[in-house]
Amino acid sequence: MSDERLTNLLKDADRYYEPRRAAADLEQRVTHAVRRARRIEVGVGLAAAAALLLAVYPTLRVVRTAIPPKQTARAEPLAANEASLRAEIASLRQEAEMHRGVALRILANRALRASSAHLKRTANGQSSSTARQIERQVDRAAELVVKRAARLMQASETCDAAAELRRVIKLFPESPWAEVARRRLGRIKPESST
Repeated sequence: MSDERLTNLLKDADRYYEPRRAAADLEQRVTHAVRRARRIEVGVGLAAAAALLLAVYPTLRVVRTAIPPKQTARAEPLAANEASLRAEIASLRQEAEMHRGVALRILANRALRASSAHLKRTANGQSSSTARQIERQVDRAAELVVKRAARLMQASETCDAAAELRRVIKLFPESPWAEVARRRLGRIKPESST
């Protein structure tokens, strides 16, 4: 490459760079001016708000002291009423949760009875593979009830847990889960007597 050609390339590069730098400087100056204008607007707004507050504050003190004592004493019964309403809401929530638990137990009991009845109907005269499938379903149902009892124990509802374990023993006496239920029921009884 010749020196003259290299010089021309460098001059072209300088011409290309100069306008871009000037545009960047212009952009910075415009941005700075806009930010300064915004700061001035905010400052003027804050100063106006402060002046308004200083003008209105003495009036507010007069209005606040002009409120009769009856109206200020009225807030106390409202607070007491609010506390009683909160207590009633908590009581209603607890009662609703109790009813939900009863409904779930009823549904689980119906499902267990239906499963047991279905097992008895289909076990008579069915093939061995169907009988094995039914046994697995019965074992699964018993397992689910035992696990529900375990969750009830964790929630410190030992009476409900004991009832669930007794239900497993009654409905599935030949199931391995009935033996698990017997052992767990034996652990519950000594704890509840202490």
